[in-house]
Amino acid sequence: MDHFTKNEKLFTDEPQAEDTKVKENDTEVVAMIKEIIETRIRPVVQEDGGDIAYSSFVEDTGVFLFFI
Repeated sequence: MDHFTKNEKLFTDEPQAEDTKVKENDTEVVAMIKEIIETRIRPVVQEDGGDIAYSSFVEDTGVFLFFI
């Protein structure tokens, strides 16, 4: 409730979250996953009031983790 009583914005206009910024040591696959999360998945999830965060990707198994 503190958020609402202080009249703070519900959503920010930040261009990219920290979890999906491509880092120097990211592989091409990880960079593509982060881009897809940022440009296609995150906006849809946020429209429904949620968010999604990239966690990790294991290239050997093809499994990636994210949090909603």
